[in-house]
Amino acid sequence: MATLINLYNQVGAGPKTLSLNFIRHLSEELLTEPFYILIPDYQEYALLQSKNRHIQLIKLPRKERLISKLCFRLYLEFILIPRLVKKYDIKKLLAFGSFLLTPGKFIKLALIHHPYLFDNQLLSTAPVKTKIQEYLKRIGFFFTLLNIEHLVVESEYVADCLKDTWGNYLRNKIIHVIPNPVSQNIGELLVSELESHLPLRFSQISGELKILFVSRFYPHKNHAFLINLSKTLSSYSIKHQIMVTVSERIPEAQLFLERISNQNLSIKNLGEINQTELRKYYKSSHLFIFPSLSETFGIPMIEAMAYGLPLIVPQLGYAEAIVGAAGNYYESDNIESCVKTILALANDFEFYQQRSIYSFNELNRFPTPERWVKSYLDALSASSS
Repeated sequence: MATLINLYNQVGAGPKTLSLNFIRHLSEELLTEPFYILIPDYQEYALLQSKNRHIQLIKLPRKERLISKLCFRLYLEFILIPRLVKKYDIKKLLAFGSFLLTPGKFIKLALIHHPYLFDNQLLSTAPVKTKIQEYLKRIGFFFTLLNIEHLVVESEYVADCLKDTWGNYLRNKIIHVIPNPVSQNIGELLVSELESHLPLRFSQISGELKILFVSRFYPHKNHAFLINLSKTLSSYSIKHQIMVTVSERIPEAQLFLERISNQNLSIKNLGEINQTELRKYYKSSHLFIFPSLSETFGIPMIEAMAYGLPLIVPQLGYAEAIVGAAGNYYESDNIESCVKTILALANDFEFYQQRSIYSFNELNRFPTPERWVKSYLDALSASSS
């Protein structure tokens, strides 16, 4: 049976990485059925060529303006995909990106990775403009739930949240929990490397404490928290550098970057860099912080595990679901609680070493990229049985 995979709107840093990894590892499978994959003719996607005779990549023009995006999305869902379904006799459709509105009687599976769709607390505290946008997206998600029988989420926490928010519409749905893997582009340290690296890494903290936060800029990622964190660390006379990965092209990020510059804070913007470049920052940092207010997963947290970085995370459900006992928790949005957590690690080598090793070992809970792709194929197969 032919399968169509819609990755067209996966252009943010995290979704794009996830999609490119999926294509790469699907191409390595011994496929016996045809796969057609929709991708944008944009950035890394534009350079892709299929290396598997059973996979055909269909590149579509990237739309930038809001009205163009909306019109093209409607065209995609209601005209183009139905045509492809008929042309290639598609029996299974997998969509990354939370929404699947294409009509028709065939297997439909959607990956849900947008926290505003289920996190009522996050939505209630959002600015008015964001609320309007997100309520409109919830309408689209409502019609998605009416249209599909199978959903994929990346943690049990998200599955529970979806049930709490959309329970009445999930009674006859099957939810597949498929955690994400670490990309091979990120790599990981060997056990022997970590053991030899830890004493050196800790000894450098007294010179300058390096804290890494890898994330694209969105309001719920809570980059603003880092401004007060940096100020507080400075008030404790702690020499530090907080590294972020924010694109200057994102209008909403410009205010954050201006505040850093105007206040001369010890926050360095690396820009949106690829995963190969990120390796050296994971390896050279001392701590990894993830202050986000809500997530469906948080891939950078497990990337940090691959380098044995102690994880500084808020005491929120999404973080507990992903990092578990490997997390060094602080009260969400509480600067003093966060600083206390950081100092406990920065001032005690035995504790730092213990938490680093625990972080590294926790990575074993997550699938390899190969197993991850097989889980999706299994979910599609189970859906058709």
